[in-house]
Amino acid sequence: MPKAKLVDATVLFADLLGYSRLGRTMDPLALSELMNKLYAAVTPAIERAGGVVDKFIGDSVMAHFGAFKRLKDGPARAVKAAQALQVATRAFRAKAGHSLQFCVGIATGPVAAGSLGSGRAARPTVIGTTANNAALLSMLRTPDGVMLDRATHDAVQRTVKTRPLAPLRYANFEIEVHQVTG
Repeated sequence: MPKAKLVDATVLFADLLGYSRLGRTMDPLALSELMNKLYAAVTPAIERAGGVVDKFIGDSVMAHFGAFKRLKDGPARAVKAAQALQVATRAFRAKAGHSLQFCVGIATGPVAAGSLGSGRAARPTVIGTTANNAALLSMLRTPDGVMLDRATHDAVQRTVKTRPLAPLRYANFEIEVHQVTG
């Protein structure tokens, strides 16, 4: 993969609520099987919306829209993916018998898109404040929630119903937060 390039993209993080509790109560192999089945259920929601699943990080999914293939409607696609991911998770939850719920964070802005890592371990990914903000928004711990930063909200506000929440304060900065309501 070539050197990283600065591009505008939308990043989606989905963080599973209650994973630590599951990890303490389930056999690690059973937990691994459950997570693989859950990821198999939600991945198509991201891919159908034109997103790329970047990685699975324990109990989280990271995806991006428009990082390696330009998309003029990346924010709208990410929100659509998040809503479909929540529907797929609810259906999976009903079958699996576990109270699995994701909180999704979506942020839009500049990212470095390219290879990260060394040698054969290098992988294409995105990094930067936008990706970090999406991860932070997903940690707001709102069951079945979809949280947007200001840039994403501004891009979809005419087609997606939202409500403003208190800003997320972290370190020396804050992120404007909007929750998707419909």
